[in-house]
Amino acid sequence: VASGRFGVTPTFLVNADQLEIKIAQGAKPGEGGQLPGKKVSAYIARLRNSKPGVPLISPPPHHDIYSIEDLAQLIFDLHQ
Repeated sequence: VASGRFGVTPTFLVNADQLEIKIAQGAKPGEGGQLPGKKVSAYIARLRNSKPGVPLISPPPHHDIYSIEDLAQLIFDLHQ
């Protein structure tokens, strides 16, 4: 599960054998990982639960994880 959380749906979570939370993306400057809208095809949009042509941005940090307690809460929430 990366900071953009694209494609993370309840169905995805229920069917996952295990989860991995990607935390180390802080070295990317600015907006973090960016996929311009012109590269978001129908296939990519379907995989990422988005719309074709819409830019996808994965921010460097998770905006809901600032402490070990926040991480524990995210793990608990995703497990539900």
